[in-house]
Amino acid sequence: MSPFQTSNSCSNLGTQRKFLLVDWRPAGMFRGAGRMIRLSSAISLVRSSAVKRVFGICVVLSLVTLFQSGCMSRRITVRTQPPGALVEMNGKRLGPSPVSTNFTYYGDNEFKISSPGYETAVVRQPTPAPWYQVPPLDFISDNFLPFRVRDHREYNYSLTPRDPLQEMDEQGLRSRGENFRSQSQSGPVLP
Repeated sequence: MSPFQTSNSCSNLGTQRKFLLVDWRPAGMFRGAGRMIRLSSAISLVRSSAVKRVFGICVVLSLVTLFQSGCMSRRITVRTQPPGALVEMNGKRLGPSPVSTNFTYYGDNEFKISSPGYETAVVRQPTPAPWYQVPPLDFISDNFLPFRVRDHREYNYSLTPRDPLQEMDEQGLRSRGENFRSQSQSGPVLP
């Protein structure tokens, strides 16, 4: 039985009134039926210093939780010319451009952009931190600002078309490689 319980009726008075059952005995004593007090007496119980202390702690924790709603949002968008090129960031495939992704850390990112008929581009793109993300300000902007901070970076890349002669040369090299593979799989040639 908990020390605080409510009762909706009082058999002596014949009317329905709210009462609070409180067990006033210390934990070491025997357990039995608790005393009934009116709610007005229970409110005076709330005014005690221990309850005030607990209430104060709850208010402080609520305010900290409220003001700890700060959030930092970091996003990168990659656009290419021609659109639809495959984009990889730091070895992770993002998809066809234009593509966006969230990131966690500032610094250099390596983008690999490829499209049929165009030269594959590998670009090392620096992403410097803004002033509010420099230590120790980053701790405050990430955790304690009462609003969301968005850092959105957009990068545009143009791919250069492949040389048709080089493409033919690659096709010739590929066909010679296929011939060599088929010859090596057939086994040794006996005289």
